[in-house]
Amino acid sequence: MKQLVSMLLLAISFQLHAASLDDYFSSNKLENVCKKTLRTSNGNIWRTFQPRFDFEQGELFYSIREPGNQYVVTRLKDLTTSDDLYASNDKIIDIEVEGEVLWIAHKEYINKYNLITGDLKKIKTLPVDRPLTKHEVIHDIHYMNDVLYVAQGVRGVFAIDKNSDQVIWNEYFNINQSNGHRSKVINIVGENGTLYAGLDNLTMPTRNSSPFNGFIKFDANNPQIFTESPYDRRRAGIMAYAHTTIKDDVVYINNMGHLQYLETKVFKANKKLRPKWYPNWYQDVDLRRTAMWTGNVLIENNTGYGCAHFNYFQNQPKPQKVARPLITNF
Repeated sequence: MKQLVSMLLLAISFQLHAASLDDYFSSNKLENVCKKTLRTSNGNIWRTFQPRFDFEQGELFYSIREPGNQYVVTRLKDLTTSDDLYASNDKIIDIEVEGEVLWIAHKEYINKYNLITGDLKKIKTLPVDRPLTKHEVIHDIHYMNDVLYVAQGVRGVFAIDKNSDQVIWNEYFNINQSNGHRSKVINIVGENGTLYAGLDNLTMPTRNSSPFNGFIKFDANNPQIFTESPYDRRRAGIMAYAHTTIKDDVVYINNMGHLQYLETKVFKANKKLRPKWYPNWYQDVDLRRTAMWTGNVLIENNTGYGCAHFNYFQNQPKPQKVARPLITNF
């Protein structure tokens, strides 16, 4: 009985102190985090960095490149309490948190960090000693149902079992096409057992044929059978360097700063995709301009959360570029 009361009190305490995404992205802490995604060097030369966010049980996790050039993963337990969990000189590509495990993806390997014990384990999808080529590196990760899915360029998608830390399958999908063109997997998301892998083209379109650029849809238990849904190049352009999020049967795509979205019901074999997009307007003196998302965008309660870059001209010949947290209601 005493143990039950203690558990109830702990749950009530958590509810009272847990911060929401609205709280986090309205705070000074996130203001400072987003500022680090944009820096100047040599005068007016701007450098941008892609942050990564994940939200788990009222705690916000983020990775960012610090001014000292180290990549750091930080956990915000609430609006005032934070701890740096991990630091590396190697670029962090993505993070995923599920229960007690924090997955940290670098270009050539993944670190599995136990949030309770602090144990760290390095996992490589490819057992090679040589450095990977620029099109072989990891681009994105997604966790679903005890499996970590890795989007790894021309190497396709790897599935890693959470318990054994072993690769249980590797599928290339439509990387090498029959018309001679090539693509690579750049992002992956999933929900309810279905996965959506985004492919960017490597070769360029010709008069007679085009490389595949779009999404592959497949079942997690049967990746050999998949459907292809290409981007409608004429009506929607292409997908490049995109970060994806899925929530309630909608795939959100940060496509070079523009947040596009597609309902999962439109992913059908050979159906061309024409995503809609959410503009992020802000007022610059008497003009309305668009903010550009950077990194991944968290989705909760039909609202987007992340960092964005703004150009403020303010009637000056050169704009002032700033980075701020952004909350957008859809």
